[in-house]
Amino acid sequence: MVRRSRDDELVAVLDAPAKPARSPAEIAAQVEQATVNARREEVRADVLRWREIVQAVAEGHEPSAADIRDIGAIAHRLRLPADSVAIATGAIKRAAELEENAERFKREAAEVQATKPQLVAEIKAAEQRLLDLRAKLNLAIVAQGSMAEVVSAAGHHRNQHPMLWGDIEHVVGEVCRHDAAMGQNTLDALKHRPQVVEGNTFTAWS
Repeated sequence: MVRRSRDDELVAVLDAPAKPARSPAEIAAQVEQATVNARREEVRADVLRWREIVQAVAEGHEPSAADIRDIGAIAHRLRLPADSVAIATGAIKRAAELEENAERFKREAAEVQATKPQLVAEIKAAEQRLLDLRAKLNLAIVAQGSMAEVVSAAGHHRNQHPMLWGDIEHVVGEVCRHDAAMGQNTLDALKHRPQVVEGNTFTAWS
């Protein structure tokens, strides 16, 4: 619709078209969204305040009367258990312990990482040292077996040459015994023996 101005009838102004009325469903949806947004803001404020109070308690601060009232009201609105503050402070302390342990492990890991080349070199040296010791042990075992064989062979060799390595008294005794035996053999050889010549028997002395 064209509306003319009172001051200048030559200037025409367009009136804005009238907005159609919203349906009850659209209005209800808008109200519901506003309610949700308001609730979210209330919950956000309660959670932030609750965190502030329990963090102060975990750090050892005594809650004030206002803190006590707020905790009671927040616990009611958020339907928290009666011991929610105790549970929360325990969780905060445990988290601090875990973070401290994590930091310690990080430092230790960094130290190990920094010394890793040296550790690898030491491990390789230790492994080589172990191989060397095993080789020496094997040589000792072989040498022990060889030594037993050589000792046995040496003993047998010495036993085969008693004039060189035999017990002197035993050697002297054996020589004298053989001397006596040889004398007896000589006497036996000189004994009277009957001899037969061309069918005749006669007595002869050797």
